[in-house]
Amino acid sequence: MWAICKREIQSYFYSPIGYVFIAMFMLICGILFFAVNIAVTSPTSDYVSTLQSMTIFFSFIVPVLTMRSFADERKTKTDQLLLTAPIKISHVVLGKYFATLFVLFVTLLLNTVYPIVLSIYGSPDAAGILASYIGFFLMGATFMAIGIFISSLTESQVVAAVSTFAVAFVLWLGSRALSTLDVPIVQTLVSSLSIYDRYSSFSNGIIGFSPIIYYLSISGLFVFLTVRVIERRRWIGA
Repeated sequence: MWAICKREIQSYFYSPIGYVFIAMFMLICGILFFAVNIAVTSPTSDYVSTLQSMTIFFSFIVPVLTMRSFADERKTKTDQLLLTAPIKISHVVLGKYFATLFVLFVTLLLNTVYPIVLSIYGSPDAAGILASYIGFFLMGATFMAIGIFISSLTESQVVAAVSTFAVAFVLWLGSRALSTLDVPIVQTLVSSLSIYDRYSSFSNGIIGFSPIIYYLSISGLFVFLTVRVIERRRWIGA
């Protein structure tokens, strides 16, 4: 598993993919940082709001990292080496998944340059920012799992990217639309199930047990589904 993870990490940084993902994240977050914290009448050190604004944009750049996970290997037929190798499919999937998490971790680590800059000129809420980063990583891990699952369903990177983008957009749009309904039970349900709304507790500086279990469960579910998809292809030889 770790050999596959190392190979995937190298592939991300030996090609432009990893750098494109990091650059897009830093660029968008930098624009939000300037708009929310700098270019306002009263500059603020509230970086938590910047991260919260970044959540919607982040889910739309996830396909850059996940679209090639299985789709590219399936198209070039190099996946047959993995399917016929004496290695568990779960190890293959987890290796690829952990590689995307490593790139995400590196990206968030580089992103701390913004709150560091704020700390020079103000007093940002360090505890709140840390909680927000933890929540962001967990939310990101969930979207990575979804993206890898979608990549396992097709041999086209374009289809995988567009499909992952579409799913993220539908989840965001559906969450926003349903939350506007003046029906308490619907609002409660949306708040409980929405990937985006679950992040709000972290942005409030609260590292709750419930949202952590939620993100880990959803991530685990889609990793499991990916394993099942790949195992099915191993058995039927497709």
